[in-house]
Amino acid sequence: MKRFCSILLVLALLCALAPFALAAGSEELAAAEALHALGLFEGAAANPDGSPVYELDRQPARHEAVTMLVRLLGADAEAKTGTRETPFTDVDK
Repeated sequence: MKRFCSILLVLALLCALAPFALAAGSEELAAAEALHALGLFEGAAANPDGSPVYELDRQPARHEAVTMLVRLLGADAEAKTGTRETPFTDVDK
């Protein structure tokens, strides 16, 4: 009986928290879609239908964050054509 009550309690907690988890996911997805529409966020990959895969459950890598910052500053084209030296040893030059 004790085990049954524990399982029932866990299921009740999961049901109570599920709407909050789904709401947070939809807010994050809406923010990613808005950034994509602005051209600041392309996503990590693409689905077979061409829609972006955002991988919002992980932290962006340093190069991904810098890429978004450069796009935000409007310097994407300049960054692609420029030749710059980088002090970072963990990236291709």
